[in-house]
Amino acid sequence: MITWEAWELLKAKAVDRLPPQMAEMANKSTNPFVQAITDVSSPKAVYMSDKVVLVGDALAGFRPHTVASTSQAAFDVMCLVDWLDGKTDRKEFISSVMQYSRLIQSRGIYIGNRSQFETLDINDYIEDRNLMSTLRKDLVYPEWTKRGLDSM
Repeated sequence: MITWEAWELLKAKAVDRLPPQMAEMANKSTNPFVQAITDVSSPKAVYMSDKVVLVGDALAGFRPHTVASTSQAAFDVMCLVDWLDGKTDRKEFISSVMQYSRLIQSRGIYIGNRSQFETLDINDYIEDRNLMSTLRKDLVYPEWTKRGLDSM
């Protein structure tokens, strides 16, 4: 249980450090909670000679502000089904899920750090939100998202 004094301190910090809409939500909350944010990502999607396959949050934990965890889980499972049904191969499965998880996780860190540690114009927050709203089919994967996938 959080004390009243701690809650008042958190609300003051929210105004100083969060985007305006998030600070407003924090100040209107009547039942505060604290959530630890971690950046965890598996180096591989498959283990034990492909008998263990990681999907969704087991593959990469996305930060809440990416609003992408459910989408990631659905995408990963659809890719897995395509592999199991023979529509794609192992290499394509690994490439698809690993590149997507690497890109979205890195974007979550990027926009999280910007919103937490920088003072930005509202247009920058809108730009970050639009970045996270890019349709999957329109994503462009940088070369670094492909690194090491051929050896998996």
